[in-house]
Amino acid sequence: MAFFSWLSTKTKGAAAGGVAPGMAPGGDVGVSGSPWAMWPRLMPSSRIDYATEAGDLTANAIIMACVQWIGRTFPEAPIRVMQRGKTHDVAIPGHPLTGLLARPNDYYNGLLLWQATLLSYNVAGNAYWLKVRNGAGRVVELWYEPDFTCRPVWPSDGSRFISGYQVRRAGQWRDVALEDVIHFRQGLDPRNPRLGLSPLGSALREVFTDNEAANFSASLLRNMGIPGMVISPATADATIADPQGLKDTIVSKFGGDRRGEPLVMQGPTKVELLSFSPEQMNYEKLRRIPEERISALIGIPAIVAGLGAGLDRATYANMKEAREAAYHNNLLPTHRLLAAQLGTDLVPEFGDGAREFVEFDISKVQALADDVDARYKRVVGAWNAGLLKRGEGRLALDGSFPVDAKDDVYKSDLLTLAARVTELEPPGTLISDDPDLDTPAATPSKPAKDKPNA
Repeated sequence: MAFFSWLSTKTKGAAAGGVAPGMAPGGDVGVSGSPWAMWPRLMPSSRIDYATEAGDLTANAIIMACVQWIGRTFPEAPIRVMQRGKTHDVAIPGHPLTGLLARPNDYYNGLLLWQATLLSYNVAGNAYWLKVRNGAGRVVELWYEPDFTCRPVWPSDGSRFISGYQVRRAGQWRDVALEDVIHFRQGLDPRNPRLGLSPLGSALREVFTDNEAANFSASLLRNMGIPGMVISPATADATIADPQGLKDTIVSKFGGDRRGEPLVMQGPTKVELLSFSPEQMNYEKLRRIPEERISALIGIPAIVAGLGAGLDRATYANMKEAREAAYHNNLLPTHRLLAAQLGTDLVPEFGDGAREFVEFDISKVQALADDVDARYKRVVGAWNAGLLKRGEGRLALDGSFPVDAKDDVYKSDLLTLAARVTELEPPGTLISDDPDLDTPAATPSKPAKDKPNA
């Protein structure tokens, strides 16, 4: 089913820019992409609205460097559907939910869906998916909805925390059923706990600072590399016949690709450059502060995102550690939060929500390989020391090892059993703790006795 056809049958229009009767909006959504337009963000000791001054946060290079790294790295841990068991959890191969997440609709794949979701989630603190159902009510498609075109709604009397959602189409807010929206939140905004909280709300000044520093540097280069000049008569009795014409001539002939060409004046003229020394034009330190704070709020070390604040101290060794820190500070918590929301809003659509859940498989993530190796060593050490049963050790790993009743043993039990079997079995028997592997060892055949002569 075409998504927009489905949406038109499932939504009802409200007045342009308005709200459905008896409903309160979940938050104003402006075209700037700022998720906090409903609440002016006046920073401490300032009356400047830095939310407006910062503008579209996705236009800032620092933010996008971090978000792009997250989007490119996120697929390293594939999602899978698990089933809870009495002793351990097992993966469910071929689950329909896994297939839907891999191909959410006919127009883009699951990797693009996750990249768009992570953009909204890390920048705005809110990300939305819309469910499309077939005639039988089953979910057959998933669609990303930008954070600035979707909002929760609730009764004005507060009788329900959230009663539904609205999406913006053609200048109008249209209602969507609560069960047809998946809302991923990054924490809860104390000003409106129906929404998530953007991690960048406290760094709007840093975003503005970085934007202005970039604009100023670009303006200097665009204007011949200097901030400006003063042209005046060289003597007290001299005048400039057409000041505006002279200014226009200089701008047109000595800017852009013609910068650096000579200037020839017909009369006595004094030209003074309002220039800075190279040290004064060096904004490297000024731009380091926004890089450090913005990357810290997102949870991605500056070195991982390729930002100058991190590259100054980059080595192969600390790059590896920084990638691991990025996983622990951003990706692993994000995995858990997104998986928990899918477990609430999507898993019950396809199976037993009480026994089934989704998780991201991090066992093959290269940046966490040392963590996996260390865990194996700890488990094997605990097994050898007699602190864990074999089944407990297998469950302590990645959960992919089968566990049954014969694994309810300590290593000392197996050693004792092996010693007893050695005493009871004839020489040449291969001893194994696995009954399926107990096979007689190859022994030299005894020479046949000579038959008596007839």
